Amino acid sequence: MNTIYFDALTPETVRQAAEIITRGGLLGIPTETVYGLGANALNEEAVLHIFEAKGRPQDNPLIIHIPDASWLARYCEDVPDAAYRLAERFWPGPLTMILPRKKLVPLRTTGGLETVGGPRPGPSGDARCHPRGRRSHCRALRQYLRQTQSHLRQRYARGHGRQNRRDF
Repeated sequence: MNTIYFDALTPETVRQAAEIITRGGLLGIPTETVYGLGANALNEEAVLHIFEAKGRPQDNPLIIHIPDASWLARYCEDVPDAAYRLAERFWPGPLTMILPRKKLVPLRTTGGLETVGGPRPGPSGDARCHPRGRRSHCRALRQYLRQTQSHLRQRYARGHGRQNRRDF
C-alpha cells in the first residue's frame, strides 16, 4: 500500500486524487462529520477494498455521493420527478435518495440490493467543506473523470433499500 497525504486541495492534488480513484484506489475524504473512505463505486474490486479496509459486512450497502441531481439518472432507473423536486429543495444537505439502481452499479456496491442511495453532501462549518470550495473541487474531479470516462462515489448507509425505502 502506498499512502499519499494531500496537505492542500489544489488542481494538482485533485487531479492526483482522481487518478487514484480511476485506478481503483481508496481515498480518505473529509465529510460533514467524519472522514469517509471513498472509491469508484462502479469498480467492484475497489468497492471490495472498502469492505476489507473497514471490516464492513458485504451486505451493508455503500452510498454514491453525487455532485448534483442531474447525476441521479446516471446511476438510478426511473428517477421520478419528485426526486428532482426534493433535491432542489433539500440539496446540498443530509437527504439521501434511495432509488432502483441501474445495472452499471454493481450489486457489491449496493450490498446485494436492487436500490442505490445517492446523497448530495452539504456544507459544514469546517472551512475544508465550504460549499464553494466543495463545488469547485467536485467540478474538477468530475471534469477529470469525464475525460477518463470514470465515475466517483463513496460512503456508507445501513440497509438503505430495506428500512428507508419510500415512494415519492
